Amino acid sequence: MNRKVRAWMIAVSGTVMTGTVYAAIVNCFSLFIIPICSETGFSRGMLNLSLTLLYVAYMVGSMVSGRVFRRYDLKKLMCAFSAIMPLLFFLLAGIRSLAAFYAVYILLGLMMPYVSFAAYTILIHDWFEEGEGTAVGIAFMGSGIGGMILNILSEYWIGLWGYPGAMRALAVLMAAVAVPVSFFLVKPNHENYGIPAADSEKNAAFPQGAGRLALIALMTGFGITIMSQTMPPRITDLGFSSRYAASMNSLFMGALCLAKVIMGRLYDRLGAVRTTVLSCIIGIAGAFSYLFGALQLLHPLMIAGAAMATALGSVSYPALTRYLCREEDFAAASGSASAFNFLGSAAAPFFMNILYDSVGSYSTGYVVSVITLLIVMITVGTSRRVKV
Repeated sequence: MNRKVRAWMIAVSGTVMTGTVYAAIVNCFSLFIIPICSETGFSRGMLNLSLTLLYVAYMVGSMVSGRVFRRYDLKKLMCAFSAIMPLLFFLLAGIRSLAAFYAVYILLGLMMPYVSFAAYTILIHDWFEEGEGTAVGIAFMGSGIGGMILNILSEYWIGLWGYPGAMRALAVLMAAVAVPVSFFLVKPNHENYGIPAADSEKNAAFPQGAGRLALIALMTGFGITIMSQTMPPRITDLGFSSRYAASMNSLFMGALCLAKVIMGRLYDRLGAVRTTVLSCIIGIAGAFSYLFGALQLLHPLMIAGAAMATALGSVSYPALTRYLCREEDFAAASGSASAFNFLGSAAAPFFMNILYDSVGSYSTGYVVSVITLLIVMITVGTSRRVKV
């Protein structure tokens, strides 16, 4: 098969994998909270801890992914996990023990990097010499597209079969899509590794540039989650209807898919520094539109700003890793960036909930979002490309 065709097939397979496995397990989680709690007697807080544990496990899995990708065949890992994860999700439908719920979500979190963002960061980096940013945007937009589609299907299935039937249906769908995609479309390009095992291991723990990249990822994850997770309640608090707020959130998810592709294209054309700075500026404008969101005229900017800023939390890291870190450290550094992004994303909701309970408003949080994006701008703008 033509190398270029194979490379773009890898990118498209990323859209499918993030749009099924990641979207079903993470993006659809909120739909199951009420029905699961109603039937099992779990409190919402206790059940929500499942997703927190998944994020923590994802961070751990991402941190060690660089070493794992160098030691083991990525295709075999993806084939195995794309079969095991749907099975675990299928079993969740019959679980009534909270401890068992936690255990399953921890296992899902540990395996998630190897079938989604961390794996495709490596695959695309190894297959693309040109157009890598565009390919990353295409691969990563699947979580948004899948989130929109699977949320609709899941809501329908819950009403039809209850939450156990809906979870089993999602599990079957995941297996039916993810297993053949991993088996037939995923093909690591080992020619582009070319790194002696000893050198890879030596630099895996603290690769050059990884500290700066971790700061960027942590600030990005924290700042963008403040905006992406509070759009509906913020709009409702400003006096607009809940239906309007839901429509705005749907438009945001659609805009996020488009923003990932646009940002990927910009990284190919403008480079890592200028694209990141431009995206931060748009994100800052979006944060200000949250602050002054009572003016409905600013709502399109709210959507655009939140979408471009949120896209930074995934699409930017391959380009920034390539800019800040050496080629032999790419796998380890990109895995660390993903982990720190999730750390920031996990901390932001706790911060915003405490803030709202204290002062009754999210406004201060959007000021914090502006500050974090300014830190990202300054850190990236003052960085120098790593010497090869």
